[in-house]
Parts: sequence; C-alpha cells; structure tokens
Amino acid sequence: MIRAIWCPDRARWMTYRSRGSFYLAPREVGGLFDFWFFCPCGCGQQTCILIGQGFVPGGSERAWRWNGSRTEPTLDPSVSIVHGDHGKFAWWLENGYWAET
Repeated sequence: MIRAIWCPDRARWMTYRSRGSFYLAPREVGGLFDFWFFCPCGCGQQTCILIGQGFVPGGSERAWRWNGSRTEPTLDPSVSIVHGDHGKFAWWLENGYWAET
C-alpha cells in the first residue's frame, strides 16, 4: 500500500513528484475538483480525474465520489490507469492509501 500525500501547492507537487501524491484543483461548480495525482506504482505518470465531494458528478465525463478528506482520501470507484504497452491497472484509494486491485 502507498500513502496518498496531499500537496496544497501545485508547483511544489510538481517538484515533489512522489508516487501516489495528489493535488486538488477546485472547479467553479461547488463540490467539483480536478484530482491530479502521480501513479502509485512509481512510473511517474501524471493523471487527472474529476471528483465530487460526497457525490459522483453527472455529465459526460467519467467521475468519482470523494469523501472530502485531504489527509485520508477515499475515492469510489477504483481508478484505472493505462500504461501504454504495460497494460491497464486499477487502484483503490481508501482512507489515505492506494492499493492495487
């Protein structure tokens, strides 16, 4: 399991680049965020997903429910990450830890 570390400053997060770390960018609509994170496997891939605080956002974008915690985040459902020729991996983020499914 990999600890998910929240970085409140995007520039520091980009410098930090620790696997599983994340940065939250609020959208103009209440409760919606872009959840930027570095792949928990350590490959360095940066990914962004749409999350809703306490709800799954509607619309045409894929989206996740977030528990609202920056120190012990939980996302639902799991997050799939495609690694080019290496395949597709699914990760659960629960209570602040990433675990591969």
